[in-house]
Amino acid sequence: MDLIDILNKKIPHTSQATNGIRSVVFYQTDECKNLIREACNFEGFSLPEFQPLSDDNVTAYGQQEGIEIIVVELNESRDLVVDAERICHLLPNSASVIIVGKEDSISTIRRLRSLVLYYLFWPVTKDEFIDFTLGVYRNREANSGIGLVRKAKQISFLGCKGGVGNTFVCAEISRYFSKEKHSSCVVVDNAYHGGNIDIMMGIEGFEKREVRPGSQVLNLDDAASQSLLKKQSSSLSVLSLTSPELEIDEIKQFTKAAAGHLSQTNNFLLEDLLNTNNLIYNVRELIELSNCIVLTFSPSVSSLREAGKFKRKLDDGLGLDSSVRIIMVMNCLLPNGDATVSQEEAEKFLKCPVDIVIPHIKKLDHKLLEGKSIISHGGKPARALEDLGALILGEERKSSNGWFR
Repeated sequence: MDLIDILNKKIPHTSQATNGIRSVVFYQTDECKNLIREACNFEGFSLPEFQPLSDDNVTAYGQQEGIEIIVVELNESRDLVVDAERICHLLPNSASVIIVGKEDSISTIRRLRSLVLYYLFWPVTKDEFIDFTLGVYRNREANSGIGLVRKAKQISFLGCKGGVGNTFVCAEISRYFSKEKHSSCVVVDNAYHGGNIDIMMGIEGFEKREVRPGSQVLNLDDAASQSLLKKQSSSLSVLSLTSPELEIDEIKQFTKAAAGHLSQTNNFLLEDLLNTNNLIYNVRELIELSNCIVLTFSPSVSSLREAGKFKRKLDDGLGLDSSVRIIMVMNCLLPNGDATVSQEEAEKFLKCPVDIVIPHIKKLDHKLLEGKSIISHGGKPARALEDLGALILGEERKSSNGWFR
């Protein structure tokens, strides 16, 4: 009788803890799909939603509200970690993600763990899959193991000097990520006493949020940080703070703390940073802050020299083990006939390739004042900006089959 009482108490508890799990499985093979389906049926668990792995399906189903566990099969991937990193930006940070793959390597597990992803080595039995999934779910409930919430990727857009169009590039990429890639983005405006981020992003009635003396970083939470945002669209916002009384460093710390909270609910934080003479973050802070640094310069001698100086500082600070990527962007603000430096000359001086060249855009100021997005109107400038977005995401531009070939 005691044994029956124990079983009667245990079975409903397990059922209650698992039947309500909302999950999605993105599969590559029928073998994996069928095993998960059979395992859930056998245990009496709610069936996940099954979708073939593709960029369109991840976009359509990955951002649904209330999804708790997402399983991504990468058994047919050529580079499991690279493909896993690619799709992270399409998945909600609140969901626990299980990567299923055939790479039996400690380095693979460590790299996925650094992305806050679980890894399940294939092949598995039904019991092993159920036990692993239940372990992930229990970690969610206890907020233990690999973190409950992943953090946003931080992309730092850095103009080598003023007037090179760095804010324009940052704004266009934020629009591209939010509209075309369906990723939630926050642009962090680090021009605390000026700037034109509102014009670049087409936001009317824009005012920076004022931080009052006595505002404490320790009092910030997720809700308070969300209230500081100015919405451009449902998936794109701007964090822009100012204060006539606080010092620059105090506003910086407040902005950094708010961005930390926002990184838990968004896919990307895009930092719009001032020119190197008034840089808010030093090189060490910038490297620690960023997953990727986009260094923008114009085709002029003075701009190129500043770009070379800062590129060398970044190279010295990165070291051999750093995973931070540097992307060099030459933004041709002037017509080709007025440019004093060619791409070949820039590459020779920088001793590295220029990754993206954005061609001159006629009547750019007029288009921006009308609230138009350059990247959505086609042409060579739009294609260059799309290439930059793909480069940041690690995509290969651009195949008919999407990412997973």
